[in-house]
Amino acid sequence: MASSNVHAGIGEPSAKRPRREDHDPVDGQHTKRNTAAFIRSSEYWFEDGNIVIIAGGVVAYRVHRGVLARDSAVFADMFQVPQPAQEEMLEECPFMHVSDSPTDFTFLLRALYDGTK
Repeated sequence: MASSNVHAGIGEPSAKRPRREDHDPVDGQHTKRNTAAFIRSSEYWFEDGNIVIIAGGVVAYRVHRGVLARDSAVFADMFQVPQPAQEEMLEECPFMHVSDSPTDFTFLLRALYDGTK
């Protein structure tokens, strides 16, 4: 069924914006996003990181799933959830949003990476 901006049976436009993707995914490919909309963390942006986490909708962190899963049961559980075949990508990594503020998330990463609180 094609998506529509009109609620079924009501006839009023939906308050939701239509989803916008940078390009249409092809079977087996990922949807790519651009980091231009986010501020890269200068402290926690690792070129060899394999997941991007966006805190507070503002700051992007490219970190290591293994480090997060090793020391955080919450992240370990989240990473066990199967992901869709057409997973969205940011900087060639899967990404996720967290509601934590960038300041709080940076403190968490310091504790996980450096053992400081």
